[in-house]
Amino acid sequence: MMHRKYRIGISYFLTGWRQNITIVLLGMIAATALPPWFFTPGIFSFAILGYLLSKSAGLIEAARMSWFFSFGFHLIGIHWISNAFLVDNDQFGVFIPLVVFGLPAVLALFPAVVLSIFPLIRRSPPLDIVTLAILWSISDFSRGKLFTGFPWNLMSYTVSFSENLSQIASVVGAYGLNFLVIFVALAPSILLSKRFYRTKSSFFILFSCCFIPLAMGLGGMLRLQNSNEEIDRNTTIRIVQANIPQSEKWDPELKFKNISKYLRLSSLPISSELPESSVIKMIIWPETAIPAFIENDQKLRRLIMNTIDEPSILITGGPAIAVQKPTKLHNSFFVISQTGNIDARYDKIKLVPFGEYVPFKKWLPIPRLVESLADFQVGTSPKFIDIPSIGKIAPLICYEIIFPGEIPNGKKENGVKLIVNLTNDAWFGTGAGPKQHLEIAKMRAIEEGIPLIRSANTGISGFYDAYGRTLGEINLNQTGVLDKHLAAPALSPTIYSLFGDWIYLLLISSFIIIVYFKRNSEI
Repeated sequence: MMHRKYRIGISYFLTGWRQNITIVLLGMIAATALPPWFFTPGIFSFAILGYLLSKSAGLIEAARMSWFFSFGFHLIGIHWISNAFLVDNDQFGVFIPLVVFGLPAVLALFPAVVLSIFPLIRRSPPLDIVTLAILWSISDFSRGKLFTGFPWNLMSYTVSFSENLSQIASVVGAYGLNFLVIFVALAPSILLSKRFYRTKSSFFILFSCCFIPLAMGLGGMLRLQNSNEEIDRNTTIRIVQANIPQSEKWDPELKFKNISKYLRLSSLPISSELPESSVIKMIIWPETAIPAFIENDQKLRRLIMNTIDEPSILITGGPAIAVQKPTKLHNSFFVISQTGNIDARYDKIKLVPFGEYVPFKKWLPIPRLVESLADFQVGTSPKFIDIPSIGKIAPLICYEIIFPGEIPNGKKENGVKLIVNLTNDAWFGTGAGPKQHLEIAKMRAIEEGIPLIRSANTGISGFYDAYGRTLGEINLNQTGVLDKHLAAPALSPTIYSLFGDWIYLLLISSFIIIVYFKRNSEI
């Protein structure tokens, strides 16, 4: 009798207020499949959520379950963002609880809104799995596109531990891969259905759950076996990681000391791994490496370039004064010639809310995280830069690399040969943030079939080929330089580079049509 009285079953945790806590925990477990943990079994938390949603009584209950799951997912997935508020703890520390809990709460609204319609279109377990995968992927797509967008931690990146599995992004992109991973994660929920073994559709769902990863792995392996591994031995590039603490980066008294550190590293002898005849043609410094208005300081530009050996040009990040009134700034990407002239400039287009500008500033009296004289302004520069010794490059500053489909590639007249990502991950400490940022960046190289060079103040700097493979890295919190020859683009434009997110929309539309016509069929 006592044993029965105190026995607790699974149903105990799925009723009342305990259900909400359980669903939050399921979302947290799902997030452990993300970089840098890559606990792949964690994705199957989606299967339990799918089962619970299949039993949901109405719109509000479906929205509630989706919200709590997504809240738990983002609570773990972006917990590291609080580190940015510790750089100036006295000013921003008070906002840490608001950000740690508030941002996941806001992001969780996307699946809550989209999946609220699920009870209205629910039909049978096999179709419901496909429907849920469609709806959740649409919510992620919406999160990446609406209100400036924040496509961080898509389920796509749970497979980035595998070079083979990741190659499918060259066809369907990150959003398409996100849909496939969510479908696989939801598929085992069919096992929780009553008498699932009586329908062929149930077995087809389970077969697809196994077949999709196998097909992705095999297709990726074949793509890598036939990859273009050529390098341009006439083009040697150096990246510099100075590892300057964020608390010192904008200190006026340390400006010249910090620049001197970059110059000292830039002047080191070329790597012994390269042929003696190699000549560095391009040196890349990270985002806002120069904490000064370099465009308005010809003397400083010439001083820097007089220290850098010929024939190297310099790519560096730095602030620039925008022409708009009232005065605002740009977060800019400069190409500086040996003579000290600015050959090209790109101004960051995708700005970080609350970091580089404060949205709804009139109503939200919250200071910016980035120390500057004024808010940053959205740039209007072309999305590629032509460098005579290299060809066309796609410049991306920090956060911009997280957005799929923003690189003007695929068309022969563009011919982009290289993605250059300048960043500063010192904001995000030594935890998951910098590593997630890197995996996201590598996915852009795979999607576009273009090599990637990443230069970070600290974070992880490195060279990556057109298939996302690592050619060399400078690890987190290390000071150093890395010299490599320029890798070649993929042998032909990727399908994703030609059609972008239209591939995802076609994929989702196809499944919507299938579900629609199957709804009235006997399963």
